[in-house]
Amino acid sequence: MSQTEIKRAEEAMQNSSKQFEQALDHLKDRIQSAEAYLDEKRQTMESYAEQTRTSVEEFVHSAKDSAGRILNEVQSSTEEGLRLVKERPLTVWMIVFMSGYLFGVYSSRKIGSRNAAKQLERDVDIAV
Repeated sequence: MSQTEIKRAEEAMQNSSKQFEQALDHLKDRIQSAEAYLDEKRQTMESYAEQTRTSVEEFVHSAKDSAGRILNEVQSSTEEGLRLVKERPLTVWMIVFMSGYLFGVYSSRKIGSRNAAKQLERDVDIAV
């Protein structure tokens, strides 16, 4: 090999070495930007998860409060009803009897009005 060929080979090696270093630097930059993007997305997801967790905790706390309030109201109204039954059994039985009586009257009138409507239809059919 002549000196010029050796020099050309050395230059070619230096050029390819520079190109390799440039490609390596470019890859490093791409990796850094990908890491920054992933870090940003991770922080966003963590923030979203924290907000969701907080919202769920608030909802559960609110639901527990509402359930407790409802249970207290049911318990107090049940206790009040039992107290009324113990203190005034005659009043309770009168209320139950009158409710049943009024329901029966209402039902019989509804049934009676249906029968009357059917009878009217029959009368109209016979007349026609």
